[in-house]
Amino acid sequence: MRGTYVLVIEVKKKINICIGKLGKFTFPTGYYIYIGSGQNNLEKRVQRHLRKEKKLFWHVDYLLNHPEVEIKRIWIREGKRWECNLARKIAKDTGFKAMISKFGSSDCGCETHLFLVLKPGKEDKVLRQNRFFPLDSIDNLTLTEAQNLINFKKTKGSSKIGKIKINSERCKGCGYCIQFCPLNLIHFSPDLNRKGYYPAIFDDNNKCTGCGICALVCPDTAITVYRNLKEKK
Repeated sequence: MRGTYVLVIEVKKKINICIGKLGKFTFPTGYYIYIGSGQNNLEKRVQRHLRKEKKLFWHVDYLLNHPEVEIKRIWIREGKRWECNLARKIAKDTGFKAMISKFGSSDCGCETHLFLVLKPGKEDKVLRQNRFFPLDSIDNLTLTEAQNLINFKKTKGSSKIGKIKINSERCKGCGYCIQFCPLNLIHFSPDLNRKGYYPAIFDDNNKCTGCGICALVCPDTAITVYRNLKEKK
């Protein structure tokens, strides 16, 4: 998988850190967001950030290596590079403060890719608005495990179609999949399930692409996505 990720980072107390060639900086106590990209292998990039023992290379490595710093949440968006677009939007938002010029952005025109959260909880709203999804929305599965929800079979010379299966008894009717389906193929059932919820149901009209967004945002892991390939005629 390739895409963009956002790390929500907690700095537990005021610290001073040397960030490679950028120099030494003070980080106040609080929550930060760091925006990065994994265009070759998003899973490995995120897993690397979660490891404490690694060679310090990226600017964020120096920050995450400190014992008073911890990743609290990870958000992702699959597809093209979204990090600069998101960074520019957040830089204009009064709920955030840009931190350290060229942090994580030495190869682009952004001022920085690291921001201090001034209004706790604002990051959730902004990231959801920009179609990022928290990994804990899939019941704390790892990114690799989340990918395994999607059965993807490639066949040469084919066009992609998809299908999803919703476990109606597990669904609590939160509506996330309905909100984020780009083709509006999911809606609420008119009938209650045994738990008293109106579950989501899938409109199987052969338009589904198997993008997997619904499975990623489902907090109850009630959706399995199948990507099959229909032979071109």
